[in-house]
Amino acid sequence: MPRSLFLAAAFFFSLLMPSHGQFELGKGLEDASDSATASLSSEVTTIAPGKPFTVAFQLAIPPEWHAYYVNSAGVEKSPALTWKLPEGFTAGPIQWPVPEVKEIYGNKSHAYEGTQVFLVEITPPAELKAGETVHLEAAATWQICSDQCKDEKAKLSLELKTAD
Repeated sequence: MPRSLFLAAAFFFSLLMPSHGQFELGKGLEDASDSATASLSSEVTTIAPGKPFTVAFQLAIPPEWHAYYVNSAGVEKSPALTWKLPEGFTAGPIQWPVPEVKEIYGNKSHAYEGTQVFLVEITPPAELKAGETVHLEAAATWQICSDQCKDEKAKLSLELKTAD
């Protein structure tokens, strides 16, 4: 599947799946002018034993702010996920969207603005039990900057069913 098609599908599924984590609960982006919001969504609603699937970490960066790429060209902090997964599950590395090259304080840096989607492949164990609910958790951290920089974080979770 072409990457752009998958990103569109991931965004679509993020609208369907409930997210269980935002930087400030109950506060939408329009009200949180200096805070980003984060959510998790899955490309699937049902997982199969041993079959990898992709989870999208969506980060909505407020206007006039930016976040940083994994290789930002400076000392900035890029988004990071620390997973708490059920036994036997593994999470791959973050698949980074292409950043913009921006001039920030006279230096070139790799940064993101607006809403970004970071993909992670999750692999369940081959001996997964059928008909159960699986709970995935991630502690997300990132830094956003405008005239100042600040570190932000969110506890995110996602529940998926295992195939019958």
